Amino acid sequence: LLILFAGQDIFAQGIWQWMSPVATGNTVLTSYFINAQTGWGAGRNGTIIKTTNGGVNWKTQSIDRAFQPSTIYFTNENTGWIAGNAGKIFKTTDGGNSWDLQATPFPNDCKQIQFVNSLTGYCATIGSLFKTTTGGSNWFTPPIGGNFYGVQFFNESKGYLFTQEYFLKTYDSGNTWSAVTPGWFSAANCFSFKDTSFGVVAGMGFLYTTTNGGLNWYSSYSGTEEFTSVNMHPSSVGIATTRSNKILRTYGGLSWTTGSTPFFNSNLAYYNSFIVDAGNAFVFGDNGVILKAASNATVFTSLTNRITSYNINNIVFVNSLTGFVSSKNASTTYGAGGPALKTTNGGLNWTALQMPPGYF
Repeated sequence: LLILFAGQDIFAQGIWQWMSPVATGNTVLTSYFINAQTGWGAGRNGTIIKTTNGGVNWKTQSIDRAFQPSTIYFTNENTGWIAGNAGKIFKTTDGGNSWDLQATPFPNDCKQIQFVNSLTGYCATIGSLFKTTTGGSNWFTPPIGGNFYGVQFFNESKGYLFTQEYFLKTYDSGNTWSAVTPGWFSAANCFSFKDTSFGVVAGMGFLYTTTNGGLNWYSSYSGTEEFTSVNMHPSSVGIATTRSNKILRTYGGLSWTTGSTPFFNSNLAYYNSFIVDAGNAFVFGDNGVILKAASNATVFTSLTNRITSYNINNIVFVNSLTGFVSSKNASTTYGAGGPALKTTNGGLNWTALQMPPGYF
């Protein structure tokens, strides 16, 4: 929700503020937390959000509306990278207050980026793996090719590299790679290992688990959902997100159950999750939805502040402070229309007005 007031040259001033939902109405596609309090999310239209109090409040900015991020990584509270479409990578050295576009040789989208220290990092792309030893100023291609969807390093020497059908291992900082015989039988699109032995891959309707570094795999979940992300934490807590308003969670990774979410829209898609520890997990979804869970990711609550969950179809302000909103949804108890809302402080707070059935 964006609010304009008659008589004010808003376009000339260039001043716009998200009123609802907060933190953003753009879908957040990737996230990273350095602790339970401080984390970032990046989403469509170049949107970046940051919290320093565990998701209670968020600061929002946009770096490039043509940029669609797919991966974000921070090495500390100041230094981080966001990568995405068209090989673009942005870097910050001030905690995300400003971002600089780095020159890269990537011809295709970067699927996942990870740094093992402040200088050495890897970017998995469709077609190649790229490596930097200069903090992203320069990138080169190790002698390995393929369509890579994920990369995960456990220390400076040992890492895994994922395609949709198999994965590779390195023990010498990416100089050489050896392929591991595939154990899943469909195209996987998300991957996560909690250590070098225990990992999970996910795709259309399946989760496969390994307990011996990928030598053997078995089915730990089978369904019809399209999985969008999987995240295994060293604490053994795991989260898998889907496009169908379902979040699966696990403790141990051997079996998965459905976590409790506050939304009932079957079309709601979740795109990524981040587990800080067993007591703090975040999930991001359509149109700025942000969920948080404690206690092994069992129950999720919404951190997104919306004035209404219905579709807003009209807004009128009688002065700079007092305004009214009407909404529409066929399932509302108010008949054909959703709740009517009123603000007396310029849209900072809204209260519902009781309206007779069929007031539209």
